[in-house]
Amino acid sequence: MRISPKKFFFFFLVLTTINHFSQEEKTYKDASLKTFIDSLTVLSETTPKLFLHKIDSLKNHVSKDDMPLFLIESNFIKATAYRNLRNFEKVMFHFEKVKELARKHKLRQYIGEVYRELGDEYIDNDMYKKAIENYDKAIAIYKEFGNEAGVIVCTYEGFIENLQGKYQISTKKLKSKLSIFKKAQQGVYMDALSTIAENYMHLGKLDSSYYYVNKLPLHIPDPNNYNYEAHKNYIATRYFISKKNVDSANYYNALIDDFRFEFDHHRRYFLNKIDIAKLTNDITTQVAYTDSLARNSKKENDELRAQNVNDTESLIEYEARVEKEKSKFTISIYSSIALIVFLVGLLIFLIKKFLRHRTKQDEVIAVMQSELLKSLQELDHIKLEKEEKNIDEIAKKINQLSKKYNLTEREIDVLLQITKGLNNKEIAEELFVSVNTIKYHTRNLYEKLDIKKRTEIASKLMYES
Repeated sequence: MRISPKKFFFFFLVLTTINHFSQEEKTYKDASLKTFIDSLTVLSETTPKLFLHKIDSLKNHVSKDDMPLFLIESNFIKATAYRNLRNFEKVMFHFEKVKELARKHKLRQYIGEVYRELGDEYIDNDMYKKAIENYDKAIAIYKEFGNEAGVIVCTYEGFIENLQGKYQISTKKLKSKLSIFKKAQQGVYMDALSTIAENYMHLGKLDSSYYYVNKLPLHIPDPNNYNYEAHKNYIATRYFISKKNVDSANYYNALIDDFRFEFDHHRRYFLNKIDIAKLTNDITTQVAYTDSLARNSKKENDELRAQNVNDTESLIEYEARVEKEKSKFTISIYSSIALIVFLVGLLIFLIKKFLRHRTKQDEVIAVMQSELLKSLQELDHIKLEKEEKNIDEIAKKINQLSKKYNLTEREIDVLLQITKGLNNKEIAEELFVSVNTIKYHTRNLYEKLDIKKRTEIASKLMYES
């Protein structure tokens, strides 16, 4: 598994904060143990399976005094390892163990780290409400311990708006906090500058975008630095394309080519080459890089599918499964109670009838079975009719909307999948296209239907069609 620079950067911050707490509150008496654990933490990112094996074998060599801190840190880093293995059931299990042990041994600062890690993971999965809930909990604990750096790292205002496409709001919030970020935490300051530049680019203000991206400091010993460099060169390329400066655009795009470690870098490089070729009316180059872009997208989709074969489930799938299990359990309880009440009532009714008419025992049983069977058959029939009616109604309403708003066939396909409750990744897999393609069609749908979020699609289907 290749290390994601963003995840490595956040993981580095987590370890730094943990080490700060352990020095302030409680440290290992055995210094060699601390050194060994620090050396193992890197394995949780690079080779998580090997790390999990080694950390468990270390437990037998830990003294009684060092055991509480060891158990907290080992469970925390186990959760991080399982994040990279995408086994979120075990991630949540080990994070709960950290919180339990932290409360027991009065080391609550570790609970803040748990909430921060969960906030990061929910952000990566576009689950913004849950991300904000966890960041707020982390910030409250950081403030309790006077950890200003932790509070700054958990700042989400402005960043989440960028991910939601609210670029003007994002820019306003981030610019108001730039001076605070610059004094408190260099990594967050660089993220803020980069995000503001990206916002301006999306808003079509390339002069402002180029200004802010050039404020990014260079040559920083940071594992995420190459991403900043690639981002800076991309915006510079777009800026010079807008100015029709072919030489400068080619120069900065060539620098992106030096950082093509991720599919996104490849995609941006190819798109820039196509746009530069348009400036010079170079049809041959346009065709060549359009083909390269298609091959890059196919390769990215193939790798994602190959990776998903070994993955247990995504965080979104895990959360959905947990909710579904809770819902099933609740429904099962209510259904059982309803069935018991029904059977008791039926039994009382039949006993009274038996006493009144002195019906034979086998006749009573036959009546009970007949009544139950009839009720079940009626329920199944009603359910089947309702499902068929819903499917027909949705299909008719989508057809009406497509005519009214002049939807394309692909937009109709995406709209149909959205009504099934699928997210962008699931729709992309269903239609065999990239997630970016689905986002593109979804944005077109939102524009044509004049809506801002998916929940409004149901209203469109119900009222306008």
